[in-house]
Amino acid sequence: MLKKNKQLDERLDRYSDTEGLSTRQLNIGLWYVRNKKKFFVILIILLILTAVGTIGYSLYQFSSYLIVGIPQDQQTYLDLTSATSLVTNKVNVGNNISYSEVKMLPNQNNTMDLVAAVTNSSPSLSVRLKYYFVVDDKKIGEAEDFILPSDTKYLMSLNQAITSSSLVNLVIEQTSFIRLDRHKVSDWNTYRSDRFNFLIENAKFTSGTDSGLSEKISLGQLDFKITNNSAFSYKTVPLAILLKSQGQIMAVNRYIINNFRSGEAKVIQLSWPGRVSSINEVEILPDINILDDTIYLNYSAS
Repeated sequence: MLKKNKQLDERLDRYSDTEGLSTRQLNIGLWYVRNKKKFFVILIILLILTAVGTIGYSLYQFSSYLIVGIPQDQQTYLDLTSATSLVTNKVNVGNNISYSEVKMLPNQNNTMDLVAAVTNSSPSLSVRLKYYFVVDDKKIGEAEDFILPSDTKYLMSLNQAITSSSLVNLVIEQTSFIRLDRHKVSDWNTYRSDRFNFLIENAKFTSGTDSGLSEKISLGQLDFKITNNSAFSYKTVPLAILLKSQGQIMAVNRYIINNFRSGEAKVIQLSWPGRVSSINEVEILPDINILDDTIYLNYSAS
């Protein structure tokens, strides 16, 4: 009996109607119709799992950037703002302040310009410091200055009567740290970028041999245009100016713009004494203590 039933089932499975549709195909179709809803549910679950995985991965990458990437970017910025010849590898005051070797740059009349880079690695503390240069055991260029959070600046002492064989060091004598007021500065990067919104265009240095300004002395010329695109007006805007050749600092100077109003543009022509050649980069850095309210011009000031 079992054998006959098995043979009957096999014949039913092989049965085909006049259009070639078999019983097996009908059963498969019926099974698909009965389970169609389950297939749809499985597809939805797979799509949800894919979406959750994608969103989770994106959140992980974003969180990783906030925790790790941003500090790395800030350190990269600090590294890039320090010239290749002025690496801030000397540490002072709990690793927050680092500074470079002093570079001596020949100037006119057998004098030297001294420059050193100093970095404040803290993202929440500004620094006030007292410093001086020691040249052959003699203290020169004593001054006070500031460094904003996560910033690098250049300390300079110009036109010093020293020789290239002199032994020169930077001494940071005293530092004081000031924590950012979070009620006033909720986001330092935004606060900083809003106030340092200066556009510098057409910066070009012409060496003394090409300028035609003088045949008796070597006198170069620096030309550039600077626009205050910020919403703030300043009583003074000091500029640190560095002339570079292949990333190496070749000459430095300072320039001060007075009463620099919001939206104002100034074309600067600056004579540059001394023999400076092969310059392929001009770096102009506004040097403003934007945390000091006294630097700003009132709207009605003339």
